[in-house]
Amino acid sequence: PPGWSEHGRHEYMLVKEKLTWDKANALCKRLGANLASVLTQPEAKFMEGFISTGELYISQSRGFLDRLVEVAWVSFGFKWTDGSLYSFKNWAPSEPGIGYLTAKCVAIQSKNRGQWNDVPCRNQYPSVCKRPK
Repeated sequence: PPGWSEHGRHEYMLVKEKLTWDKANALCKRLGANLASVLTQPEAKFMEGFISTGELYISQSRGFLDRLVEVAWVSFGFKWTDGSLYSFKNWAPSEPGIGYLTAKCVAIQSKNRGQWNDVPCRNQYPSVCKRPK
């Protein structure tokens, strides 16, 4: 479908609008999806395809964008919103940081080659929705 890109058995959509985690999660649900869970190394590499260099986090290398955006929400509280088992981990060095008690959401970052960083859920970022094909 327009706006969705396929990888494996799932489709992904980048939502460029900057939203809090709760609003991003609600938007994905309205689309029949969840905030993207990253369950395997190949999926992590695919998600890295969103990533740019420097201070910008998502790129146009996979056809998701016509411009660069800053961060993409992944999921919440180290528990995937789609109910998937939290076994694969792709944390950046020193993450989750000591602030994980208050920074309970996760974003992917370019400065760490698509690895994860814990961030406050009230921050506003673009998001990636994921649903089965």
